[in-house]
Amino acid sequence: MKRFDLTFKGDILPDHEPGQVRDGFAELFRIRDPLVLDELFSGDSFVLRSNLDRKAAADYFRRITDIGGVAQLVPSDQPAANSDAPAAEVFTRITAPDPAVFQAPRRGEIVSVPPSREQPPEPPAPPPQADPEPVPADSDETEGPSKEEILARLRSLRSDAEASLASRLEQLQQMQDEIKSENSETLEHIKAQREEILLASQDEFSRLQALESESRKQLEESVAGIDEAELEQQRQLKLQIKHADDESRARIAESESNAEQLRLDREKCEREAEESIAQLEARIVAIREQAERDVAEFDQLLADSEQTREREAEQLQAQLESLQDNYDKAIASLQAKRQEHEHQLESELEEVRKLREQTEQDREDKLTELWEHEERVQHEAQEQLMHLEETRKSQRQALEARLARLKLEEEKLSSQP
Repeated sequence: MKRFDLTFKGDILPDHEPGQVRDGFAELFRIRDPLVLDELFSGDSFVLRSNLDRKAAADYFRRITDIGGVAQLVPSDQPAANSDAPAAEVFTRITAPDPAVFQAPRRGEIVSVPPSREQPPEPPAPPPQADPEPVPADSDETEGPSKEEILARLRSLRSDAEASLASRLEQLQQMQDEIKSENSETLEHIKAQREEILLASQDEFSRLQALESESRKQLEESVAGIDEAELEQQRQLKLQIKHADDESRARIAESESNAEQLRLDREKCEREAEESIAQLEARIVAIREQAERDVAEFDQLLADSEQTREREAEQLQAQLESLQDNYDKAIASLQAKRQEHEHQLESELEEVRKLREQTEQDREDKLTELWEHEERVQHEAQEQLMHLEETRKSQRQALEARLARLKLEEEKLSSQP
């Protein structure tokens, strides 16, 4: 099973305080010595955990990312140990950079794939949610969006977050499938090249064997009449055969070397594919957990919003009942005042009528008794009549104006909710 080393060189993710990251490392790895923390954040590379399986490596990688650090996963050179044995906890300084180190992606960053393929765009983050403003308890009219609109907005944000999560998981799965497809195509190409080289080397070896057999046959046919020149020719022929044999052996060795190199390339591709898959799995786990936390927060917001809406509905109902009671009392008071003013007006009119009758009677009596003063009395009577008429008109106008004001106040109170 593939094993990994967990390395760290002091890098911190954006929007994270260095002090909080140091405290998180001290708690995660149970570090009590401040000098050890200073060494970890000095910029040098350290192996925090070694010989981890894929699950443990992904767990450490996720926890360090949540703290705010930038971890790195390196294929372990140690042989696979017993799965029950704990991972080594010795911090080892790395003196030289390792080209096989996997650079951990930043928070919110999609893992890069080979340059031959384009990265899918990352879906936009959902917009920040605005807290609904509470409605004042003593106001008659509510301002701002209604509770149904707020609930609909929260549900929309939740569905957008779920859609964004599904899209991101689908993109990561597609990237993983593309990496597997590229690795399989590369392996098939390497196998085809290896078979072609082996076939070419076998054809060359067969041709050399046929040439050697033919040369030996010619040598056996001409054995009978050999002389010194023929022996020299045979020696030359043997040298040629040996030279051809050496060339064939060299070509076979070269073919075997090429085949071994192809095998090493295949193993390297397999290791890189396993590392990419492990990184993608760790990223998927982190995204899934973040999505679960977001969904839980949205559920809590919906519950709080529902409780707030119920409380405000109860308050509005109480206010409505209080206003209705006050309105009924005001109407009753106005009706009582209206009746009182009507009685007062009738009483005043009756007094004016009686006063007029009494005045006329007095005038007639004075005319009868003071006939000799008729002109003077008539003049005085006319003046009194004019004065009384003006008084009556002014009082009547005042009463009519008061009735008009009372009716206007009654209409205003009736038009209020």
